[in-house]
Parts: sequence; structure tokens; C-alpha cells
Amino acid sequence: LFSAPLHAATHDVCATGCPYTSINSAIWAADPGDTVRVGQGNYEETSGITLAGSIALYGGFSNDFATRDPALYPSSVHGTLSRSTSAEATITIDGFEVFGSTGIGIFGNSPHATYLVQNCIVHDHPSVGIYLYRFKSAQIIDNEVYANQQYEGIMLPSDGTHEQILIRGNSVHGNDCSSCSGIKLLMAQSTDSILNNTVYQNRVGISVQSATTASAPLIRGNKVYSNIDDGVYLFYGSPIAERNILKNNGYAGIYHYAYSPTATPVFNHNIFDANSVAGL
Repeated sequence: LFSAPLHAATHDVCATGCPYTSINSAIWAADPGDTVRVGQGNYEETSGITLAGSIALYGGFSNDFATRDPALYPSSVHGTLSRSTSAEATITIDGFEVFGSTGIGIFGNSPHATYLVQNCIVHDHPSVGIYLYRFKSAQIIDNEVYANQQYEGIMLPSDGTHEQILIRGNSVHGNDCSSCSGIKLLMAQSTDSILNNTVYQNRVGISVQSATTASAPLIRGNKVYSNIDDGVYLFYGSPIAERNILKNNGYAGIYHYAYSPTATPVFNHNIFDANSVAGL
């Protein structure tokens, strides 16, 4: 079972018998630091859900809110969850199915915000599944992201000023367009990590472009297989790729385009098997 931390106030959403029957109405009533809990059900938020201030949004509750288990009590959002602000904020999105928007599934553009996106299922969007454009720090943990049709499954382009990125324990698959990656980082730094994800049947499995020649993002413990092109594509920088399993990818298991002769990439204890052109 899952638990939600206590905040200043709690606002409950469910189909009947709750103070709120739409997620947006609960968010509009919340103050910074509050929690919004969402019961089992399908939520047609036609204009999308816009998170305001520092807020924790948790799905997956039983109708009486006595139990939380997103797999057993799914909270399904047909639309987009988004957050854009210039202010300091802490944003948690935890335990939702997010599907069928007209664009991006979960979107953030807040340069001073700390994001946690966790335990969500994000699928069937015509653009990106999870797209955080600007942020102070971001954690994307234990989500399933699949069948997003035009760009990436998870994409964090950043502007090179962020403090930290952690992408861990996600299952990312079936994001297949002419240039799609399952997971893509741009302007990656040495404080960024991609750990223990399972990434398969995308155009490219994991794509990382480093911010500088010295940048050393960590790619560790991922299972990357059956992607149409490269399993892991690394551009620029001095990335560390270790203890990954790379199998049956359509081009290379790991492709590193160093760009600079001063780059010092590290490749340790990776397993390569049946990649069509090269392991490394």
C-alpha cells in the first residue's frame, strides 16, 4: 500500500460524496503546501489540470479514502497535467493514469520548481508523455510511459541551470516516431542520473546530450533492448555508462559521439548481446 505525507490541509476528490468532484476545483481551493487526494474513477478534465503553487497531488485512493493503491483504485485523467510558474514551488504528481490528451501528458515549465512524478501510467498522447522543460530539480520514478506518438516518452531538455535530475525505475516502451527516444535528456550535468529503467521498442532507447565536455551524467543499471536504432545514444560530454544490459537493438548497444577530443567517457561492466551493428 502507499501513503501520502501530511500537509497543511487535505482536499478530497471523488465522483460522489466528496467536497470536490473535479480535480481542478480542488486545486483552485488549495493553498501552497496542501494535498489533493483523488479517489478511484475517470476524470474528464477537458481544459487540462493546471497545478497552482506548491501542491501534492495523489491518486489511487479507495472511495472512502481509507486505502491507497493506484493499481487497485486507479485515478484516470483524460487530458494533461501541467504546471508553469516563475515562483519557487514543490510539485508532486503521484499515482495517476494520464492518457489521451491533445498534446503532452504531464508538462512542467517552472525554473525554480522541484518536481516529483511518481507511480503514474502515461500513455497515448500525440506528443510527449512526460515533458519537464525548465525546473530546479526533477525526479521521475517508477512510472510506465508508453505509446506516445510524436516525440519522446520522457523528455527533460532543461536550460543547463538545473541542480539535479533522477530518472529511476521507469518502464518506457513503444514511443516510436522517426526521431523518438524512450528517455531523452538535453544539457545533462554530472548531477544527473538515469538508473534501473527498462526501455524497449522505442526508436532510440535512451538519448543524453551533455551540457559541457566535462559533464558526466550517470547511466547505470538499465535494461535497454529491442529499440529500432541505438539502445543508448550519448552526445558530447564525458558520460558514465555502467552495468547496463543492451540487447537486440537495431544499431549500436551504446553509441557515443564524443565531439571533443578532451571528453573522457567511462564504460564499465555493460552487457552487450545481439545488437545489429555494434555493441559499443
